[in-house]
Amino acid sequence: MPNGSINAEQYAMLLRPLNGARVASRSGGGGKQLSYLEAWDVRAHLIRIFGFGNFDSEILSADLVYQRDRTMGNGKEGWEVAYKVLLQLTVRDDHGHTICRHTEAAVGSADGSVGLGDLHDNAVKQAASDALKRCAINLGTSFGLSLYNNGSRADVVKRTLVVPDGVALPESQNSEQQIQALKDSLGAQTIGVEEPNPDHTETNV
Repeated sequence: MPNGSINAEQYAMLLRPLNGARVASRSGGGGKQLSYLEAWDVRAHLIRIFGFGNFDSEILSADLVYQRDRTMGNGKEGWEVAYKVLLQLTVRDDHGHTICRHTEAAVGSADGSVGLGDLHDNAVKQAASDALKRCAINLGTSFGLSLYNNGSRADVVKRTLVVPDGVALPESQNSEQQIQALKDSLGAQTIGVEEPNPDHTETNV
């Protein structure tokens, strides 16, 4: 089957800045606010851009990481459950040809003092949701890629060297100098160089 491709309208939508109304936040370590997209929003945006039935999110495996007894905050005895999920996202064009396929893994957990079966279910769903979001960021800013840049909502892709038929780029992005600059830099931004700290990682998802 031939490879699929996005159309000009889809290309334009994928390069838009991230709509702030879609961004949620939660408290992270050190009192920082972490920005992220909800899994339901990512699914809704996949439907908006690619259409009903033109993408699949398939759980390839769901493995129990642990189940352990624990005492809950209310003093009741309960459980904590964690699962690792491997999920594959496949996106197709309107002819059914595959545009892209991405696979990511995530671990989800749930705890409580009642409904052990529900805890297993919720842990799998949380892991699957996180894995889906990790797959979707390969589609760029509209799916939360920019949030990894200190929570930015501005488009971080800018443009691509491969452009669908029918896309009219602004003159400022279509000059030979701009194209060559993109080829040379691949769109990378220069940042201050610091020694990496192997014991600390921080991401916005």
